Amino acid sequence: MSSRHKYLKLSEDEAREILEEEVRDKDFWAVDDTYDNYDKLQSVLDVLFNTLEGNRYKVAYQENQNGTRLQIQCLICSKDLTSYDPFITHENGKNHKKVRQQQLVPQDPNLARKLELRKHNEPREIFPTGSLEDQIDSTPLLVLGIQFVYKEVIRGQDTYSCQLCRLSQVSSSRMFSHLTSDGHGSHNAKYLEVKYGFMKKSRAETEQYGRSVEEREGKVHTLIVDFTKQLPPDMTAEPLKGMSPGARSHSKSHSKSRGHHSPARRSSSPMSSDNSRSPSPWESRPSLHTSLPQPPPVPPPPITASVAVTADLSEFPRPILKEVKILQEVECKETVQEDTDMQGLLFQTLWVLNSKMLRYYQRSGAFYMDSNVRHRLDGSAMKIEQYITRLDILKEENGN
Repeated sequence: MSSRHKYLKLSEDEAREILEEEVRDKDFWAVDDTYDNYDKLQSVLDVLFNTLEGNRYKVAYQENQNGTRLQIQCLICSKDLTSYDPFITHENGKNHKKVRQQQLVPQDPNLARKLELRKHNEPREIFPTGSLEDQIDSTPLLVLGIQFVYKEVIRGQDTYSCQLCRLSQVSSSRMFSHLTSDGHGSHNAKYLEVKYGFMKKSRAETEQYGRSVEEREGKVHTLIVDFTKQLPPDMTAEPLKGMSPGARSHSKSHSKSRGHHSPARRSSSPMSSDNSRSPSPWESRPSLHTSLPQPPPVPPPPITASVAVTADLSEFPRPILKEVKILQEVECKETVQEDTDMQGLLFQTLWVLNSKMLRYYQRSGAFYMDSNVRHRLDGSAMKIEQYITRLDILKEENGN
């Protein structure tokens, strides 16, 4: 048995001929003092198989009770192949090809480092640049409860809603401001109160406790859920060519808001003249808009009655709330129960007025200060809606 091996310079055709005619023979693999095909077999492997990317075959000696024989070692699969047939079967097998393919994929450099636990709220840097998810992922500000936020694409514009705070269809910048606001009544404070019962603490305590929750839960892990497919087709349609999204609806609302100043309406009023007063909103405003939230059924108004509602939307909701509470007083309730026309008129007027204010507050993000505490006006409007709904007791007690 030779102690030194040398590489044989074989052409591809010569190596293939040796493989087909000599390596197939079992005696080719036998080794004794005068017969050793180690160099020849290794040269065949190098020319025909080790030239393929990922392959690493090496010839070795196998000692057993019957003597010494050659074997082929697959270094990437850790397999010992003792003859021609097992070798060819292994070379063409799925497992070897799979392992060979894995050798071609560069390893993640992070695998060479020591694995360390990371905080859940560390930036992931996996979201589209400029998206709401990317802003949340990269901001140093406290963000909690992102699971309450969902997305809708309305007429080509991305809008976001927060189920926790009942904030509907706002822009990504507005939603980002909503999620990162602080103080009493903010999104983060409400989340800590609802999930952990943490409330009525100072801003510093809320921030400290919120940070500990953020480290455990993280900020944002996946893309925000998109509910666009659940919207009706008329809301998901692209805007008209040449008109920016929202321009059409803005034009309509602008026209309606100024409708009672139009010359046509002034001239059609029986009381109008050059020196007469401008018509009141009750005379000139159109009928109730069908897109407003509809109240529970009420007794129909008299046939000759025409009712519309107008409001200064910059006013606080307290005056409306005061009027609603007055209706709960015994004397007022008895009066309203006896007059079904007044009952329906009051109910409809309060409902529509509050609905208009709610839409304005949600769109503008308006708030008011009370004892140095900011309160969102849309939350107040929602409470008023609950009060108005309770007025249903008037109809129930009256038998209607």
